[in-house]
Amino acid sequence: MWKSTHKLAGKLWVAGGLVIIFSCFIFNEQTALTVFFIITAIITFIPVGYSYLQFKKNPETV
Repeated sequence: MWKSTHKLAGKLWVAGGLVIIFSCFIFNEQTALTVFFIITAIITFIPVGYSYLQFKKNPETV
């Protein structure tokens, strides 16, 4: 369960980091900051939700 969660999270964090970096070059400061917070929330909560769903599917793996 943890391995699959970390695999997903790793890919999301790399992709999210690239989006944040590129947004700094494309958008003005305020918009880039907004993109930063939105992307950070997305790449944080998706792995948390995925981990929770995996746990609910198979709770005895804890």
